[in-house]
Amino acid sequence: MVINFDSGRIPIIQGEKEKGKKYTIMIVDDEECNIKSLESFLSKDYHIITASGGWEALDCIQKMEHPEIISLIISDQRMPGLTGVELFKRLNDIIPNTIRIILTGYDNDVHDEAVKTAQIFQIISKPFEQDDLKGKIKQAIMEFERWKQKN
Repeated sequence: MVINFDSGRIPIIQGEKEKGKKYTIMIVDDEECNIKSLESFLSKDYHIITASGGWEALDCIQKMEHPEIISLIISDQRMPGLTGVELFKRLNDIIPNTIRIILTGYDNDVHDEAVKTAQIFQIISKPFEQDDLKGKIKQAIMEFERWKQKN
């Protein structure tokens, strides 16, 4: 299932379970082709919510009744208006336990201090291999599960 965010229609996926899909991933990118590419190989295994930029993602999350259903957010770093790091910093108080992955095409785009303050789990350089990304996503989901078991 793929849910594209529309500010007039908040995604309603709380309580909805498709066979074998128990985790929700949000994909944030200002380039539609990148969103479509990630959707195409992730939607088989995960609930997917998309946003075409940092502000749209923030708006979507703020309007969700239960934003904590998002296990993982994968965000591009360089987007107009709100970068991936800035988005993640703003989400610290809203969904502090959601795992965060930044995708970047620029090696020096995300600094160590930003990783700490934005609680970034992983930085992945573009271009990436799909199998490598799938492995990192599995690691992120395992981290999310560890947190859930502790709390």
